[in-house]
Amino acid sequence: MLLKLINKFLKQPLKLEMFVPCDENGNVLEEPEKYGWLQNVGSRNSYATEQECIDCETFHLAKQKVLFEGFEMSIEKNAIINNGKKIIRIHGNNTFSLNGKLIITIEDLLNTNTNTMSKEFKGTQGEWKIDLEYKSIERVQIIDSNNNGFIDVWKLGKSTKEEMKANAKLISKAPEMLEALQFFVNNNMLSVIGEEVVERLINEILE
Repeated sequence: MLLKLINKFLKQPLKLEMFVPCDENGNVLEEPEKYGWLQNVGSRNSYATEQECIDCETFHLAKQKVLFEGFEMSIEKNAIINNGKKIIRIHGNNTFSLNGKLIITIEDLLNTNTNTMSKEFKGTQGEWKIDLEYKSIERVQIIDSNNNGFIDVWKLGKSTKEEMKANAKLISKAPEMLEALQFFVNNNMLSVIGEEVVERLINEILE
């Protein structure tokens, strides 16, 4: 019986009111100015008008419906923020995404890794660079920070020497690009759409 109740809870569709206080129409409520003053919400208080008491009671009831604490709306109203970082996107009509993936139920949210930066790159660590001392017209070698070669870029088929070198340059910059993308996401330096794309790419790289 208990397992059935837990499963039923996890299958609930996500709603904005689970993250931040909302009214009956799903509109986000701001905390009333005198909310902290009123110990008994809705009671008459010499420092609050009747409407202020009603507003405080409405906010209090909405706050009780919040399941996940510590969230707030972004300024743009298109994301839910936790500890200053946008992690859950809002696409309207109680549709959300996290790390570029659609999340529909509470279970989806709990099963999704909320921190892209917590993942680590499993490939060769340190700086990647092209070995300028490696002489070949058919191959360019990429070496690690210890000057050990670990990637060979070949000129095959109808590809040109210029294409081979350009491919090698792009590959050698991959760790720096990954680090830069993670920095941009972690510091909210991208647009909502741009950040979704970057988060998806980062997760695919680090899987």
